[in-house]
Amino acid sequence: MKYGWLGAAAGLALALGGCGDDAPAMAEGSASSSGGAVGTSTSGAADSTGTDDGPADSSSGEEPEPVPEPPPVAPFFEPEIVEVPVWITAPVDDNPDLVREAIDTGVFTLPEVGEAYGSTWSEHVPGENGELIAASADSLYAAAEIEVPDDRFVFVRDDTVRTMFTNNTNPQPGDVYASGRTRVPLAVQGDPATDLVIVQAYGRRGTPEVQLWSTPDELSFNFADMTLPQYPVGDGSEQYVGVPILNNTSSDTRHLRAHVIENEYFEETIIEYPGLPAISASQIAFRLQPKAPFDTEGMEVPAILRIEPLWFEHSYEREVMVQTVSDDAVYRRTRRSEVDGSVQFYGVRPPVEVEPEHNYGLILTLHGAGVGGAGQAAAYSSKQWAYIIAPTNRRPFGFDWEEWGRLDALEALEHAESFFSIDPQRIHLTGHSMGGHGTWQLGVHYPTRFRVIAPSAGWISFDTYGSLGIPDGVPGAARAASKTIEYITNFEKSPVYIIHGTADDNVPSFQAQTMFDALQGIAPELWYHAQPGAGHWWDADPTEPGADCVDWEPMIDVMRDRAVDPDPLDFRFISAGAWVNPEHSYARILSEDSPLAHPELLSTLDGDAVTLETTNVRSLEIDVAQLLGQGITSLTVDGDDVPLDGNVVTLGPTTGKTPEVHGPLNQVFHEPVCFVYAEDGAPQYREYAAFLTSWWSVIGNGQAITVEVGDLTSEIEENYNIIHLGIPRDEILDLPDAMDFELVDGGLVFGGQEFTQAALAFVYPAATGRLSAVWTTAPGFEYLLFRYMPFSSRNGQPDYYIWRANNFTRVGGFFDADWEFDPSLAEVY
Repeated sequence: MKYGWLGAAAGLALALGGCGDDAPAMAEGSASSSGGAVGTSTSGAADSTGTDDGPADSSSGEEPEPVPEPPPVAPFFEPEIVEVPVWITAPVDDNPDLVREAIDTGVFTLPEVGEAYGSTWSEHVPGENGELIAASADSLYAAAEIEVPDDRFVFVRDDTVRTMFTNNTNPQPGDVYASGRTRVPLAVQGDPATDLVIVQAYGRRGTPEVQLWSTPDELSFNFADMTLPQYPVGDGSEQYVGVPILNNTSSDTRHLRAHVIENEYFEETIIEYPGLPAISASQIAFRLQPKAPFDTEGMEVPAILRIEPLWFEHSYEREVMVQTVSDDAVYRRTRRSEVDGSVQFYGVRPPVEVEPEHNYGLILTLHGAGVGGAGQAAAYSSKQWAYIIAPTNRRPFGFDWEEWGRLDALEALEHAESFFSIDPQRIHLTGHSMGGHGTWQLGVHYPTRFRVIAPSAGWISFDTYGSLGIPDGVPGAARAASKTIEYITNFEKSPVYIIHGTADDNVPSFQAQTMFDALQGIAPELWYHAQPGAGHWWDADPTEPGADCVDWEPMIDVMRDRAVDPDPLDFRFISAGAWVNPEHSYARILSEDSPLAHPELLSTLDGDAVTLETTNVRSLEIDVAQLLGQGITSLTVDGDDVPLDGNVVTLGPTTGKTPEVHGPLNQVFHEPVCFVYAEDGAPQYREYAAFLTSWWSVIGNGQAITVEVGDLTSEIEENYNIIHLGIPRDEILDLPDAMDFELVDGGLVFGGQEFTQAALAFVYPAATGRLSAVWTTAPGFEYLLFRYMPFSSRNGQPDYYIWRANNFTRVGGFFDADWEFDPSLAEVY
């Protein structure tokens, strides 16, 4: 076998064979007695991000089924506890994990007490809240048999759990952070039949808890994990409620409507969705449109939410209460994310007094692990001159303010700028602990968005804090944005104010000292306040409003007195890649020569002439109108004179990668995604779609949809990034020739090379102009899908990724700027 672009060493490695809340909050509110068909009022037009009139013509050319009227509303039934008298448990280390191997291959059965699957099993009676036992091994496995009548479904709260299975199949994620809020459905057989429930819990992380409930409802609301807005007095603006919806059935919903029923306070609104996968949880957005601004604080305003699965037997309706607060209180403002259409919120601390004609500054503050946006905003006193905005990072722990956390912060900032009266030149960035790391992160990547950069108790990067460093080479390039200190020269125009307690035993103060030392001679103004004897969180005078470790008055004074130049002409900018941030002042990077190096821009102003020198930039756009508006009459780029004609000029090739359609793999999840699977394909692809949907809901408070390939419409393709799961090559019509793949007996072929016992994921440019992806495996090795979990700021992979059954041989690589294979851009690791 020849290995071509992987090289001889890689070929040798690949040729080696491999071995094979304590009670459910679903019941909040009461069911409405109304039901049947619901028309759409003039204020109830479908949301533009959904499908307004049902499925469009199928991509397969078949005539679509007519969309039925919404089914009647089901009567309300309280979920019932499913008792598990005894679990059979065993602590297991990962290498080798014979228990997981037996589950993956479908041969695991309920063990007897004693030795089985290479481990020692014992009985455990769960605690009142489903407590299992803590384990000092890598994993704790627990198994039990339950009986559920055929007219009931089952869902679970699984805290400190990696994965749950029923009957060795249909895996569902657990909540690593043990919030007590998440719920996911489990597949049960009914009849009644005995179902084997298997828990793989985290070891060394405390005591896992597993509670099961049964319900007759096809769909369930999880109000324990609701994203709910608040309305200040005088506010009648559009906001959203986000509620995870559990599809408890073994059928996809296909067409779903999130319907707010008109009442005294809210207009009727409808958002439509193509479908949710079977046995999954996904957050769904409900749009609130008040009929008038609220005039009284302290109200509990009812909103009636109805979920309408148009091909199911019933709709489901509940009432939630929305709070009103005083116009000077800290409150939650919700919005719909452009990443996935989910509902996210940010905390708002308004100025002391808001004058309608006045432009205010803005302090964007990033919370620490476990804090949350509203709590972060409440740690500040009100300012005369600025709004304080605290995003959520999608969860209180979130994504370390990298990847989706970084996107959440930017979206919250843009939403606040569009809603409040903000001076864009007086926006400042701060945060505490994990949010201090986020301050470094957003600051180095978006230096013209913020004036003062002010981290408190912040860590620098994974290389300097914790045990998970950042790799080199190809996998490191996929996570290049994490290497904070490599972009530190981007602070050349940013005042930096660093705060840290000298006795901090959570984030050691050397993190602050390292950055302070590195910024000498770079930052135009630099301060470091080391609070003597202070720990991680400190407040010199708790009787005064605001906590000093975040609301430090000298730092706030620096912010108040400074404004940013958003369009500098003298600058050096280092980007982590066009897909992270391509823009700086008048230049926008469209593509790089190599994905393994940083693109750089060096701009010099001399009178009315600008000279731009680029490094690792293949193509870029120049904002001519901006330059002319600043009085520039001459531009030279890399030694060539550029005519200043028109509004924008493009230099370099216009083919190939763009900032929006670029890679690496995780970028496909930066816009709304639709998982697509084949009806007659291996069932694991459908289960993987459900697993990723639930996992995105649990870890990222997120939303995703799934359809069978026959239900994929042109409208879905235009509005979603498509992820093909196990779809045969000849059914992916827009796949470029360079990304050809083939499944063979025991393996797969990609890039002209064969990989045995392997799984493959890659991104590619779709014909719609969006980014799409393919996930597939060698026949019989579909269980490998569940070994790749993309939703982590610490698990970025390049444009394509191949992983194998031996669990240690992996291959990753980038396509070049024209989406072609390049041997130098691949690596075994």
